[in-house]
Amino acid sequence: METPELRGNVLRATLTGQPFEVMITGEKKDEYRSPGQWIKSRLTKNDYDQVLFVNGYGARRPWLLCEFHGWDEAAQRQRHTFSNGLVVAVAPGDYIIHLGKVLATGNLLLPAWDARERLLALPREHTPAETKCLRRLEARLIEAGVLTIGGAF
Repeated sequence: METPELRGNVLRATLTGQPFEVMITGEKKDEYRSPGQWIKSRLTKNDYDQVLFVNGYGARRPWLLCEFHGWDEAAQRQRHTFSNGLVVAVAPGDYIIHLGKVLATGNLLLPAWDARERLLALPREHTPAETKCLRRLEARLIEAGVLTIGGAF
């Protein structure tokens, strides 16, 4: 994995595809975790400066590094819906990890290209959320020089 510049104390966590997609754009500003011994031991025994999220497992997995702005426990049920269709249900007692700005990212192009291809291959019309996600993915690929305005390499 391409190594980001880590400063201070860093919390490391894994995300699946949908949460990673909306977190990297800055739309999702909190990470929600069910209470458990592992996460509780990390949050209560350390004062973090940054959070390193990786998407999946393996050497070339995408990652993002963001500011850590503390954590707390959810007091009541919550439901959050994001532009890519992700719905997060938060229960009382779940941990809420508050995040700041995204500081660095890595290994993003292949997952963005794959996500774009999956959306284009859907055998139906895109929902508004899928269209918005597709536009963001294509903008990222164009900015990186991987995709031209016409939609091909």
